[in-house]
Amino acid sequence: MSKSQKKESEWKSKYLRALADYQNLLKRFDQERVRIREEAIAEVLLPFLEVYEDIERAESFVKDEGLRLVKEKFEKVMRMFGVSEIELEGKEFDPEKAEVVDVRPAEKKEEENKISKVYKKAYRLKDRILQVGKVQVKRKS
Repeated sequence: MSKSQKKESEWKSKYLRALADYQNLLKRFDQERVRIREEAIAEVLLPFLEVYEDIERAESFVKDEGLRLVKEKFEKVMRMFGVSEIELEGKEFDPEKAEVVDVRPAEKKEEENKISKVYKKAYRLKDRILQVGKVQVKRKS
């Protein structure tokens, strides 16, 4: 192999490495952009979950068509952003999804470590936990 062919081979190798590095950098930027966007959405949505829960509580006391429509519109917007409620009641306690705020004795073996009451709902934003729930769990006495 001549000197010029070696130089050409070196430059080609450097070019291909630089191109691969650049493509990897673009992928990382895209991933970071998506992560930042999702964090911003979560930060904005979290306070609205409290408002939504207030609407749900109000609906349990006041049966009003306007309140029902507002709640349904709220739910539609939450679904649009990928927010969904995590079902907790009757399920096995999972510390990633809920926080225990009350413990009651389990009367039966199958009740142990099960969530018996939900004080505050848990929500998911796509594949991550947006808000952990606050629950009552049954434990053996």
